[in-house]
Amino acid sequence: VIVTSGAAQDVVGCGGFVRPPATWEGDSTNKLDYSRFSVMLFTTQGLLKASTECAPNGYYFLPIYDRGQFILRISGPEGWSTEPTEFPVTIDDKTMQCHHGRDVDFVISGFRVKTRVLGLETEQCDVEGSEDGPGGVTVTLLHGEKAAYEAVTVEGGCVRF
Repeated sequence: VIVTSGAAQDVVGCGGFVRPPATWEGDSTNKLDYSRFSVMLFTTQGLLKASTECAPNGYYFLPIYDRGQFILRISGPEGWSTEPTEFPVTIDDKTMQCHHGRDVDFVISGFRVKTRVLGLETEQCDVEGSEDGPGGVTVTLLHGEKAAYEAVTVEGGCVRF
């Protein structure tokens, strides 16, 4: 977090990271591209003041030119969720810092998987438009070699986790 003074108005910077949860161990977290996440600064009345995309490593930085109460809000790819989803920030002449000079980090808390199981007879099938998939098929999402989640397809082959 950076504070700059000038002849005009002081600028306070808010920054931090989008991070994977501690339970995501291994090399796969190094391959995630966080640039699909954006962090936005809103007034408490809902007016967008500033926004930025995260760097591929998850870092973001937003300059704040005004004083008052604000909300940092994160937006990611469809189906991804984070904790927190938003973070209150107060900038006043006394503190001149965002979050007491510490990073405001957003941790990925989950994601949604939506797919379709297709029938074996179908050689070419449009996943969005096809109703050829079987219902009643158990699909297992693995974490390493352990089953993390199971779901059963509905008629048409659609399954969601």
